[in-house]
Amino acid sequence: MTNHFDRAVQVTQCVQKTAGIPVVWGGIHPTVRPEECLQYADVVCIGEGESSIVELAARIDNGEGRRNIPGIWAKDSQGIIKNPLPPLIQDLDALPFPDYDCDTNYILRGQDFLRLSADVFAIEAADYHTLCTRGCPHNCA
Repeated sequence: MTNHFDRAVQVTQCVQKTAGIPVVWGGIHPTVRPEECLQYADVVCIGEGESSIVELAARIDNGEGRRNIPGIWAKDSQGIIKNPLPPLIQDLDALPFPDYDCDTNYILRGQDFLRLSADVFAIEAADYHTLCTRGCPHNCA
């Protein structure tokens, strides 16, 4: 479906193996194919996730469940929790800009995570992907 799916699986497996924390996927692929993504990720966020991810993080921090969080699908002992889509964000200007600061991002080299410093970026990154749009102009997802 999306061109970074295989890399997302690889990164997810490394995070689960080394960090032992829940892995959350969001974006186009999880929105269109959430059940497929839950074969790898612990939680997927469908639709617009800015408010959903904040509520999910707070619940994980408090040891609470994942039910009734709009936009969140997750695995539990009874199967898959399928919460409905959240409402669309009406005021996009209220959202913060994406974080492009190198020292808060990491890359995966082999099985190792490296902090994306300017030095690592100069050696490792032949290109750098930047989001220039938000969402999709179509109404299929």
